[in-house]
Amino acid sequence: MASSGTYLWSPELSDCVDEAFERCRVDPGTLDPSHLISARRSINFMLAYWATKDNQDFRIDRLAPFALVQGTQDYSIDPDTDGRVIDVNNVVVRRDGNDTGIYPMSRDEWLEIPDKTTQGRPSRYFADKRTTVVTVYLWPVPENSTDTLIMDVMRKFQDAGYASDEPDIPYYMREAFVSSLAYWLGKKFAPEQILPRLMTEADDAFETANGAQRNRGDVTIVPSAGAGRRRGGRRR
Repeated sequence: MASSGTYLWSPELSDCVDEAFERCRVDPGTLDPSHLISARRSINFMLAYWATKDNQDFRIDRLAPFALVQGTQDYSIDPDTDGRVIDVNNVVVRRDGNDTGIYPMSRDEWLEIPDKTTQGRPSRYFADKRTTVVTVYLWPVPENSTDTLIMDVMRKFQDAGYASDEPDIPYYMREAFVSSLAYWLGKKFAPEQILPRLMTEADDAFETANGAQRNRGDVTIVPSAGAGRRRGGRRR
């Protein structure tokens, strides 16, 4: 028998909700509008929780270059005034077509810089994530208005809206999405005795999916200073 030859399966939120309720041993035919409102609320809370877990590469966006301004140290990141950006991943300064990476620092490191007005090519940044708008502070402060800032940022998940919407996830995250939703709904609707199983399935599915999306590349193994030594300091 021939396979379908298609790759079009993309479940809507309504399909995911029905599947999650079935895993909670709730017949989708018995659902009323209050169940669906509850499910949409759970999806949005669940995705907000997912955003605190390991970085998911599919949520990384490349922003349009920011034009730096001489003497200006802070730059707000809100490309469409919708508060989608929640973190900064990578930053480079582009000068004359050449990119130079700059590196993050903590709030304490930023606070302890004696002279925050020193000008030069920026080499460090502090991302202030206290509000809905992320602000990047540069040091040294830009020394010209011709350099640009290139940033990869971590965005939020898109909201769970209409039942006909598709979840804001790639193919390999779909099982994790439904398994996790089953657990979140299970806390409200499932028999208590199956909650441990739903939680285990949700955790396993997320870890498997998260591992599938990690970038693969060359690995360099560097021995530690004590490698190759026996106890007592003798080399093998």
